[in-house]
Amino acid sequence: MFRLRRVPIALVLVTLLWVGSHAAADPLDLVGVDGAGGTAATLYELDPLTGAVLAVIGPTGFSHLNAIDFDPVTGVLYGIANDPTFSNLPPTLITINPQTGVGTVVA
Repeated sequence: MFRLRRVPIALVLVTLLWVGSHAAADPLDLVGVDGAGGTAATLYELDPLTGAVLAVIGPTGFSHLNAIDFDPVTGVLYGIANDPTFSNLPPTLITINPQTGVGTVVA
């Protein structure tokens, strides 16, 4: 008899995001950022199976990167920065160069 196994929702979402990125032109694999407390966030390529760092891509130039998302249609990697150097602005939309990690303010 077939039995359904429970899979953590977070694992399913990460898997769907990874598979979705491969369905497009495949400019990115799984990526992530770190950085907090005024330290610039760095963009990393991650192993989609283990989450281990495969490669350091480079610093974004922004700290407090709250979220990143890849648009598979346009091939643009976006981020939301709430950076103290832009403290007079609300959270800021940036693009992130997937080859270098450098972030650029959009709005």
